[in-house]
Amino acid sequence: MIIAAAQSSPIQGALHDNLEEHFELIKLAAKHNVELITFPEMSITGYVREQGQKLSLTIYDACINILRDLAAEYQMTIIAGAPVQVKTEPHIGSFIITQDGGVDIYTKQYLHDGEELFYSTSFENNPQIKLNGEKASLAICADIETEQHIIEASQKEASLYLPSIFYTPQSIGAAHDKLATYARKYKLNILMSNFCGECYGSIAGGKSAFWNSKGECIASLNKAQSGLLILRKENGNWLGNEVYK
Repeated sequence: MIIAAAQSSPIQGALHDNLEEHFELIKLAAKHNVELITFPEMSITGYVREQGQKLSLTIYDACINILRDLAAEYQMTIIAGAPVQVKTEPHIGSFIITQDGGVDIYTKQYLHDGEELFYSTSFENNPQIKLNGEKASLAICADIETEQHIIEASQKEASLYLPSIFYTPQSIGAAHDKLATYARKYKLNILMSNFCGECYGSIAGGKSAFWNSKGECIASLNKAQSGLLILRKENGNWLGNEVYK
């Protein structure tokens, strides 16, 4: 089993440019035989609030179809974030695109202060990914600040927890501590993907990382470069390495 966290540096609202970075990182992941890749929060659009309604995507949008083609070509599950339109409401979500062409959506359950002005919450869209004997549950950013979220993942017998986040250098250290504690407490392997570069008027904190079920940080990217954190499971143990663009 080989999985990866993509650490990307999107341009706010520039879907074409951001998709090009997705393509580049997905192709790089394919060279390392990655079977599942997860991107940061709203990776396709960059982190946005005021533009959320305008930039909301559905499973039928052209950019999702392109990612579907790549998932099939490389036999890779792709988790990419964007504002999503579910029925009539915009949500912060992740598209889950599988090797067989299927597309599902996870929607953020807990919002940061101010996000509620532009997005709705939902607990209805919470699929679990099953791949090569692993069960993966998703999270988006503020979800990890509510412990009930990972408790429910544990109750669903998840073996992997995949937070897609946008944390700054000032907050990423606390996020690392929290996720290490969760991993140890709930016996979950955690793969977190974060932005680097400038995003929504702030500098993102990078340091995408993986913790095993003992709470040990197996590998982490630096704070400033786009790239992949690749994890390989061998004989029941996870091993990690960094690959930068």
